[in-house]
Amino acid sequence: MAKAEFRRREGNGTHRWHCCSNCKDWPTEHYESAQTRRKPSCHECESLERRQMCTQDGSYYM
Repeated sequence: MAKAEFRRREGNGTHRWHCCSNCKDWPTEHYESAQTRRKPSCHECESLERRQMCTQDGSYYM
């Protein structure tokens, strides 16, 4: 199983961290990444996780 990846857009550090690749705001370019959960988290990602709909394998593309 692949490790979870957490991403946020590059910038001044005010962007929220994402953990679900099926989030509509999942960064696909110009982003920072981490292998451990970071805060503040994206509200949509948190909702997807609660509903067990979070995709973390990178197989989702818009």
